[in-house]
Amino acid sequence: LEIKSRVSEVSSPLVGLVLGSTWKSKDWFPLGYLNLARIIVSKSKGTVVLIGDKSKMEIGKKIEEQLPPDRILNFTGVTTLKELIYLLSRLTVCVGPDSGPGHISAALKIPYITLFGPTAPERVVPYKMESLVLKSVVGCSPCSRRICPGLNTVCMRLISPETVAERVFSTIS
Repeated sequence: LEIKSRVSEVSSPLVGLVLGSTWKSKDWFPLGYLNLARIIVSKSKGTVVLIGDKSKMEIGKKIEEQLPPDRILNFTGVTTLKELIYLLSRLTVCVGPDSGPGHISAALKIPYITLFGPTAPERVVPYKMESLVLKSVVGCSPCSRRICPGLNTVCMRLISPETVAERVFSTIS
């Protein structure tokens, strides 16, 4: 009930940020999410909605602390599956790695900007979201590895917050 009431109070576009996946190698870097959230808040009327499981609560809290309280909703670690589906259905656009919430967003026809690194978009992109794929050009990608073999997930780190923000803004305009 709290999620529905908090979401219904917001009249601006809701921009979801999925803060991770089940593979460590698919996760975008925390500073990327923070900078993306800052860009969204400074250059649009959008409200940032943080989504993630309990393991993403710390990063969610750090991002939340650095944004204006009226421009962020942090739901990391607190949603049931049913609440997650409701939350995703209310978004204008959502961003994150190749993950379950991305596929749920696509099923709900909510644009999902997928950040790809170790997995191949041509194999696993959320349904009808091919035009929203973002990936860096790195020789080792896609490697299909759950843990990066010593390259510090360069494939994910080379996706810039500015590039993601451009895609967000072109999707919500």
